[in-house]
Parts: sequence; structure tokens; C-alpha cells
Amino acid sequence: MKTLNIVLNYQEDDDLLPITARFLCTISGIQGLCLETFAFHTNKASLQLLQNLASLLQEQKAIRVLDMPMEIGHERALHNSVQDLIYHALPKELKEFTTDLIFFSFDDYLTRAGTIVRQAQQLHSLKLYLDGSSGWWPEGFYDLTPFLELSELENLELVTFSGIHLDPDDIVALGKSFPKMVRFAIKPLPCPVAFDVGIKATALIDFATTFPKLEVLGIRIEPIHGPLVLPWRRSTDHHSHSQAQAYPSFNSSRFRLLDVGPSFLSDQDVPDMAELLSVLCHHPLLEIKYERQEEPEYLEPEETPEEDSTKTWRKVEALVKLVHGTERDTTKPYHEWCQALILNNMDVEIDEDEERIIAEGELA
Repeated sequence: MKTLNIVLNYQEDDDLLPITARFLCTISGIQGLCLETFAFHTNKASLQLLQNLASLLQEQKAIRVLDMPMEIGHERALHNSVQDLIYHALPKELKEFTTDLIFFSFDDYLTRAGTIVRQAQQLHSLKLYLDGSSGWWPEGFYDLTPFLELSELENLELVTFSGIHLDPDDIVALGKSFPKMVRFAIKPLPCPVAFDVGIKATALIDFATTFPKLEVLGIRIEPIHGPLVLPWRRSTDHHSHSQAQAYPSFNSSRFRLLDVGPSFLSDQDVPDMAELLSVLCHHPLLEIKYERQEEPEYLEPEETPEEDSTKTWRKVEALVKLVHGTERDTTKPYHEWCQALILNNMDVEIDEDEERIIAEGELA
């Protein structure tokens, strides 16, 4: 047996915890057992259960994929045991790890994240649900520093309360630490928060130039205030129409999904965002994913805030596909041609059933 999946969903009966603990002990005693993939999902735990789980992990050194959500509440003593037992028992050759990281302070977060990194330095994929029960949450580049040692990472997915702010220099530093990154995602919870934390829209340029192997980017884009300052517009004067201008872009054969989460985008910002992504993204099957924020329970339906950007992001995606599906006018710089085409097709619509682009003059 190389794969073992255990899913436990306790209701009110804690009497099953000792049985589960004994079951884990029994598994550990099976001669010749060599697990490569192990999933352990539970919504409750006991010290004995965690001890037996840690023993199993220590014995099964061949485990390469470990899926271990620990939705076991916020009892500090229990999570201290997770830190002291489970994280220290992670197999050294682990390649993929998914879990909930519960912490009670900034120092606590650094300690727990640091233990995971030291124990499993060969990770290719790390998915963490960051849950701060003390009110502190990661929100800046410094909070990502524990993970910078994982140079083999190809997939990093972090779910946190409001996202993490990254400046262009931060993105460059991440790119140097993660040269093999294929999928990078920092996802805020889809719930209303007092502030939007993520990246400036133009910082997408830094991701494009820093991560050459990137296929998927999940990041909150902070609200745009005023026209975007796009570098190719400033450089137009230095290029004649006949000169080729170098434009930054994601890998055209790889980058295919931009997940903006609950990022707000106003109608007036659609043309600039569409131009930005038309220059950066050239995959013919590019998808832009948007996740609407959950509405506060205390509001009546007619009182819900107008923060739903589903239509604006869908329009951006439609305009980008329109640009890529139209024969280019090579007598103009690419961005000027994009900009003109976008402004002339702001009435673009999307068929809700078939999600086809319908522009003026195109057959419906």
C-alpha cells in the first residue's frame, strides 16, 4: 500500500478519538508499509492522536505527498503539540505539503513556519491556510521570509485574512528565491475587510519579468486611483513607428491564469487594465478569475455594497481576447494599437451561456 487517505468528521462524540489514536498506532505497526501519499483530515484531535500521528510520519520516511488539514479549533496547547510533534516529524524528502498553520502571535508564526521549512527543504509544493487567532495576520513581504529558503518550490499557495502587500522590489526578491516557480498564489479570504492588501496593478509587470516559468498567478490587485502609469507610454517618444519596441510579458506559451480574487475594479479603469494585460499576456486561452466578496450578514440584499467587480473583470478578459484575435496594425507601436482597439470596443459584451466574445460588427 502506497496511498492512504483518512477523513475524520467528528460531531459531538469525542469517544472516537482514542479509537482513532489506536488505529494510527496499528497502522504504524504494519510491517513492510511504505506510504508515498498520505492524507489525514480531521476536525478534532487529542494529544495521544497527535503523538501517534507523529510516530507514523517519523516511520514513513518515503512519504512525498502529505495532505493534512488540521481544523481542530484554536486551543493553544493542542496547536503547540502540533508544532512540537507533527512539524518536527515531517519527512525530510517531502515534496508536497498542505495544512492549516494556526498561530497566536508574530513570533509564533515565524517559529511554526520556520520548523516546516527546516524539516522539509525539498518541497516542490506548499499550500498553507494561515489562521491567526490572536488578531495578527501576515500582511507584508517580511512575513514571507521563512519560505525564501525553499529554492525548489514550484507551487506556493497561501490563504490569509486580507492578502499580503508586495512592492516591486519584493517581487524581484521572490523571483530570485523561487527560480522554478510555476504557480504563485496569495489568496485573501472572500470576505469584506477594511482595507485591500495586495499589489499595485503595474506590479504585474514585475511578476512577468521576474518569473519566467509562471503559469498561474493568484494575487489581489489593489484599487486603482487615477490613470495607470504604464512604462511603454512614457517611452513612445524614444521609438519611431518603424522601430521595434521591447515590451515586458509573461511567458506566452505558459502563463494562462490570472486569479485576482476579490480585487475591486471600477468601470473607468477597464481600458487601462485591458491594455496592461494585452501587453503582458499572450496565451490564447488566458483566463481571468474573479471571486466575489461575501456579503455581510447584517445587510439587507438591497443594502449590499457595490463592490462586485464580476462584470468589469469579464469585460477586461473579453477585451484582451479581442486584441489577441485581431490582426495587428504594424504601422503603430503595439501599445498604441492596443489602446485604440480597446477604446473603440468598450461596448464589448460576453454571451452568458457560451462565454463568447461579441464585439460590434461580429456575428452573434
